[in-house]
Amino acid sequence: MSDAMIGYGTLLAISRDGGLSYTTLAEVSNLPTPPSSNVDIIDVTHYGSPDRTREFVVGLIDPGECQFDLNFIPGNSTDVFLEEINASGEVVRVRITWPNSWQWVFDGIATNYTPSAPIDDKMTASFTMKVTGSKTIGLAT
Repeated sequence: MSDAMIGYGTLLAISRDGGLSYTTLAEVSNLPTPPSSNVDIIDVTHYGSPDRTREFVVGLIDPGECQFDLNFIPGNSTDVFLEEINASGEVVRVRITWPNSWQWVFDGIATNYTPSAPIDDKMTASFTMKVTGSKTIGLAT
């Protein structure tokens, strides 16, 4: 039997006080881009590299971005909260709690908050953050 699961029940919360308290975001509907780590590879090939073969060393890790979508409700507490974070330039702590209670916690800086109001569908918003530093993972406590 598979242990696969659906994303229903995933929670996103943001802290503006370093993780002492969190605000759970309302009506998040999609998390297409959780943080993903990309490792830089640095070419260190030189004129004497053995067998005319390129040589590489591991560089720094880029923790990527986190982007999520939500139902856009102008003026509700989540909208106001995200507008404030987007305008502030502050580093916030983000906590993703997956349906099995496993958590990813990381710091991020808002880079984009884009509401959308189609004529014949629900209004949505997209929020993007640049992750800064490494994430911690573990079971919710």
